Amino acid sequence: QDGQEEPFLALLDLTRQGQRAPALAFVDGAGREVTLQSYAGESLVVNFWASWCAPCIVEMPALNALSQAFSGQGLRVLAINTDFDASVGAQWLQAAGLEALEPFYDATGNAFFDAGGTGLPYSLIIDPSGLIIAELFGDAPWDSPAARDYLSLNIYRP
Repeated sequence: QDGQEEPFLALLDLTRQGQRAPALAFVDGAGREVTLQSYAGESLVVNFWASWCAPCIVEMPALNALSQAFSGQGLRVLAINTDFDASVGAQWLQAAGLEALEPFYDATGNAFFDAGGTGLPYSLIIDPSGLIIAELFGDAPWDSPAARDYLSLNIYRP
């Protein structure tokens, strides 16, 4: 096995695999309320992060690269900021040049907890039918070959 690819696979928590993804409401970059159901039919990587969270900041460029790699191919990355002010996350993404990530915001703070998060960063991988494929607690090498292969094999449908 390729030692460089194992870290991503080791982070996958399959405990909730096959369960329906929870109903989550959050705000998009234009300030409109959206839900996970708004993205029905698409494969999703839903990531919760904050600008003050060091592991989150480490993983954001990899999420941006993942979003770019799968752009227009049926996989969407929803990076949902949990800071106390929506503008903080949006400004951070812009300053960091992470333009492939729309500045979503957890306006009520409920989406993170409803999703099953216990600490940041936290991610859910959801298939096009709305079922959980895996969870990840902590930062992950989203731009690794293992991550791209896993997503291509498990949720990406052309």
